[in-house]
Amino acid sequence: MTVVNPHSRSIGGVVLLHLFCHAIQCKPTWILWCWLPSFLRLACYRILEEAGLPTHALSKVVQLPCGLALKRVNRSPFPEADNTRFIAERTSLPVPRILDVVEGFGPGTYGYIVMSWIDGEPLQSWIAAHTQRSAEETKVYGQMREAIECGDMDALDAAMEKMRALPPPRLDMSEGAAELVEDLRGAFHELRELSPPSMDAVSGLHGRPLTTARCGGPYTLGPFRSQDDFKDTILSLAGGAVAYRLPELRRLAAPVRSTQHRICFTHGDLHDGNILVKDGRLAGIIDWEHAGWYPEYWEMTMMEYHMSGRPLNQQFWDTVRPFETRRYDAELALEYALWRCTGTGTIADASGDDLSCPRLQT
Repeated sequence: MTVVNPHSRSIGGVVLLHLFCHAIQCKPTWILWCWLPSFLRLACYRILEEAGLPTHALSKVVQLPCGLALKRVNRSPFPEADNTRFIAERTSLPVPRILDVVEGFGPGTYGYIVMSWIDGEPLQSWIAAHTQRSAEETKVYGQMREAIECGDMDALDAAMEKMRALPPPRLDMSEGAAELVEDLRGAFHELRELSPPSMDAVSGLHGRPLTTARCGGPYTLGPFRSQDDFKDTILSLAGGAVAYRLPELRRLAAPVRSTQHRICFTHGDLHDGNILVKDGRLAGIIDWEHAGWYPEYWEMTMMEYHMSGRPLNQQFWDTVRPFETRRYDAELALEYALWRCTGTGTIADASGDDLSCPRLQT
């Protein structure tokens, strides 16, 4: 069935959607399509982006006919596409099939990736559906929704204060979770068994620079000839406003730098929106733009970065245990301290002077 965005006013876009649907189903026609100059395909994808079905308000992905997705990438799309193809070729992980990649020209360039659509709900939704909340918590949630709908900020503040005083909700993993847990453990195992091109270099695929959304930037790092260079650079990003914390940061960094870590292929952005679940099984892992060859602990610390302050996510991954239990304590202790001293995560007053990681205190 053709998917058409009901809010699209472009008749040309709707027509192009139908033509595109026919083209993708005929291999010779699709081959000819991919031979078209990139500026023509770029213009067509721009129209298709308006005519497709948005997945949600903040997504850069729209759903197209015939089981396809179109993603707008506000930089070169080739690293993400190449990473996804690499995983598809080297592992059994469920990832999108890349069908076309096109990049714009000039400064501020952007591009598009055409790929297969993976049907499934984000892990975030799965966790929400398996959450047990007390009657009091459900009542306070209702008060918060009512306050938001009425625009009553005082009532919202009061409800949020009540919520903070309640015990955190619990995740029920007793039923319907075993297969998902095994799927995820198997996916992590496969990913970490890939052989790196170098036993020490830290880089993107094919020696490219790395990209990371950690602490708001810098977005691009490296490539690094050694993991020591990578670790030194991460430490050097701590801001000058908290320079007095450097002795403590160096103390935390010493055992991490002295450890020779394995280099593993790492997704680097595994939050609960990038893992898709269907019928209780792992359906897909998407958004590989930050992937690359990192020290083995980086996957875990970046996952902790994304689940900071989110107890349900922490409960979920504590049950899955994709890494050896507490194997990377020193690395997490350092990273947590650095998050409070780097980029947009910097806490420059005394409330940020306690650099101890709460996840290591339980």
